[in-house]
Amino acid sequence: MQEIETINVRIPKEIVNQLDSLLERNIYKSRSELIRVLLREELSQWKMKKEAIHGK
Repeated sequence: MQEIETINVRIPKEIVNQLDSLLERNIYKSRSELIRVLLREELSQWKMKKEAIHGK
């Protein structure tokens, strides 16, 4: 299992409300899980774009 580090992040209320709307669908267990998934997806997309521009 990966080591988990705790960070504090300030997020606008509007975004928190959007996150909570996703949580209400019971797809994710917590805000933390949802945010980890969203960050992984964004980082993956960023990496693919970078590789497409610069190559591997």
